[in-house]
Amino acid sequence: MAKRLKIILDRAHGSDDVGKCSPDGTHKEWLWSKNICIRLRDALKKVGYDVCISVPEDTEPGLNTRLRRMNSISSPALVISLHNNAAGMGDK
Repeated sequence: MAKRLKIILDRAHGSDDVGKCSPDGTHKEWLWSKNICIRLRDALKKVGYDVCISVPEDTEPGLNTRLRRMNSISSPALVISLHNNAAGMGDK
C-alpha cells in the first residue's frame, strides 16, 4: 500500500546549462543529480512511497515549468531538490 505523502525529486539543471560542472568538465551536476534521483526514486518506491521526478527530460525546462509541474500534485508532497557544487577536478 502506498504511503499518503508524495515525494517529488527535483534534479539539478540540464544538459544545456553551460558551466554546471567541475572545472575539468568530467563531473556534470545535472547528470549526477539525474542518476541520484533515479536511484532514490527506486528505493523509495520499494518501501511504498509514491514518487515522481519533476524533470524527466535531460534539458532544463526552466523554473516556471518545474513549479507548474510540482504545483499540479494534488496530494501532500515533499520536494527534494538535488544539487551539488563542483570544485577542483572531477576525481576529487
